[in-house]
Amino acid sequence: MKLVLHRKLDKRIFLPFIGVFLLLFVFTVFFQYRREKEFKTEHLDLLLESNNNFVNQYLNDDDVYHEFITTDQDSEDAEEIREALFVNLKRLIRSMPDTSIRVTILSPEGDMFFDSRLEDMAAYYNVAHHPEIVAAKKHKVGKSIRQSVTIPKTYYFVANNYGNRYIRSGVVYDLKLKEALEASTGFLYSMVLVFVIAFVFIFIIASNLRNSIEGLNGFIQKAEKAELSENDMNIAFPKDELGEISRNIIRLYTQLSNAKDRIRKEWDKIIKHLQFLREGLGVFDETKKELFVNVHFMQFLNLISDSHCSSPSDIFALPEFHEINNFMDDASFNEEVCKKQIVIGKDNNFFMVLCIAFMDRTFEISISDVTRQQRESKLKKELTQNLSHELKTPVSSILGYIESIINAPNEFDEEKKKLFIQKAYMQAMRLNLLLRDISTINRLDENVQMFEKVKCNLADVVEEVLRDVDLQIKRGFCRIVKRYPKNMLVVANHSLIYSIFKNLIENSLVHGEDTTSIEIDSYRNDSEFYYFTFADNGVGVPNEHLSKIFDRFYCVKKNKSTTTRWTSTGLGLSIVENAIMFHGGTISAKNISGGGLMFVFTLKREFN
Repeated sequence: MKLVLHRKLDKRIFLPFIGVFLLLFVFTVFFQYRREKEFKTEHLDLLLESNNNFVNQYLNDDDVYHEFITTDQDSEDAEEIREALFVNLKRLIRSMPDTSIRVTILSPEGDMFFDSRLEDMAAYYNVAHHPEIVAAKKHKVGKSIRQSVTIPKTYYFVANNYGNRYIRSGVVYDLKLKEALEASTGFLYSMVLVFVIAFVFIFIIASNLRNSIEGLNGFIQKAEKAELSENDMNIAFPKDELGEISRNIIRLYTQLSNAKDRIRKEWDKIIKHLQFLREGLGVFDETKKELFVNVHFMQFLNLISDSHCSSPSDIFALPEFHEINNFMDDASFNEEVCKKQIVIGKDNNFFMVLCIAFMDRTFEISISDVTRQQRESKLKKELTQNLSHELKTPVSSILGYIESIINAPNEFDEEKKKLFIQKAYMQAMRLNLLLRDISTINRLDENVQMFEKVKCNLADVVEEVLRDVDLQIKRGFCRIVKRYPKNMLVVANHSLIYSIFKNLIENSLVHGEDTTSIEIDSYRNDSEFYYFTFADNGVGVPNEHLSKIFDRFYCVKKNKSTTTRWTSTGLGLSIVENAIMFHGGTISAKNISGGGLMFVFTLKREFN
């Protein structure tokens, strides 16, 4: 209402004033600007024409010129007279007030016989076709702005036709002349200033009139309709009883409006929070009609249901939610809040559903994806079982060998005792390796922040691993083929990079034949990754086992012909996979035609 009233008053008071003044301003500025530009151009034309008239008058009074035009040009005296005439004309040019003006004298046919800027008469030619000469021939006076043919400059030319000759004057048309011919901006700036001042005064006058007119009536009308804006709250009312009442109304209205805004903001925060929850949340009234549903609720609902659900109310028709539906039908509404919780399994995924019945007969249903928790619980259970089994074997063996020696020391000769001790030592070594690998796996799973980033060279790390396992390599007559650059810098965790290559080499030595051959190849690198292949010539892995070789404690049964040089914990390749993934890379394995296993993996130059 206030906006409409403002517009009406502006149309009646402000707009007519400013419109008339703006029209007058534009007309005055346009006329004056154009008139001043024309005046400056006319002044220049008059200057050049006066120069032409001065030269023409000189020629009319000059005896040498008369002698020149009456003398036969082929006679012996013609050249001497011409030179005398040229000397007089150049003296005339130097005596003129503005020596920068170029003066040209032409014959009635347009042939040049004098130019103040040309010393070489060979450059003279016929200029009858030039626009200023053509115009002078028709109208006695002609002018043009063009590039000079003989001098590489642009000139402003004015030519006069005197019947028996043409005289042309010109000045260089450069930036300085252009600016001189333009109208002065001083008048324009002054007019703009006048317009701004007038606009401000007109606006103030119109605003005062408008505020006086709308006053209390406008405020009361908007207050009745609850349409007051922020600007309306700051209206300056008269200092009388009515003004005091109006100010009190505004104060009370402001308090109520602020309270409403705070409630709305808090509500918006709650709604946004519920929308960004990882859980699906739906609120329903006592008739099972939806009051609020977030995005995840519909996503989880469709994951659980075998059919497509387009409405949150479809949850009450799904057999998976039969218990929840019965709970809502049977819930006793009293002073206590009732709840029901179930877990639904679907396609290897698990969802926890919690239904809460409130005292106002509304229901809240939340759906949480607990697949990861369920799987982690299962994995921890399996890991505990596997650890128990893997630890039991070496511990039992160690105890058996030591117990045999202790309980029956006289039944075994020294060589037999030494054999039992060596076997116990091998089992202790296996137990030590197993505990080391378990520690590495736990650190990768739970304490990734413990791994410090350092700058290291992958080639140096590989050489370090080869030095540490050099004895086992020599015992197995293993041949190492290296194809990688000497400088492969990464920012990574040295310990994990070391474990990647050591576990791969140990895996090949454990499962390889005699005279095993291992090839380590860095076949490509770019700005982000190094690309590796690690291959051996062993027996390979059956295809049905390829997808499981990175599982923890998963061991492929060895071929009878395979000679085991040391034991395996079953965790090495799992450590390799986790360490590579930790560094932002990927790894996969494949059998090589002709025998052997190849690992293809990448390592990121710098991990976050």
